[in-house]
Amino acid sequence: MTQTSDQNKKNSLKKKEKLLKPVQYKYVYQQGKVYKGGEVWLYFCPNGLEYNRLGISISKKTCGSAVLRNRTKRLFREAFRQKKDTFARGRDLVYVIKKVPGLNLQNIGEIIEKLTGKNIKNHEKNNTLAD
Repeated sequence: MTQTSDQNKKNSLKKKEKLLKPVQYKYVYQQGKVYKGGEVWLYFCPNGLEYNRLGISISKKTCGSAVLRNRTKRLFREAFRQKKDTFARGRDLVYVIKKVPGLNLQNIGEIIEKLTGKNIKNHEKNNTLAD
C-alpha cells in the first residue's frame, strides 16, 4: 500500500461510522425526526453509541447520472468527516438529497453544518426543557 492510500484510510469514515443496511435507514426514517432544508433533508435519531453514523440517499430520479450521484455522495461524506467533531454524538444521520446542490466541498459543508448543527442543538434543547 502506498503512503497516500494509508493517509486516505486514516482520513476516511470508518465502516462503523456509516449506515450500511437498508434496515438501518428504515429505522431512522420511521423513528427519527426530519428537518427539511430545501434541496437536502436530514433525518436523525439517537443510536445509543458514542459516535455518529452517516447515511446518504440520492435517487436516480434526482440525479440520473451514476457518476454525478457517486461524486455527490463522496463530497457529502468528506464534508461530514471534516465537521463530525463539531456535532453532538450518538446519532444516526441520513441526508436525503432532493436536488443536487452546487458540487463543491464548501457548499456541501455549509449545507451539512446548517442542517445538522442547528437542528440537533435545537432538538436537544427542546427535549431538555421537556424533561
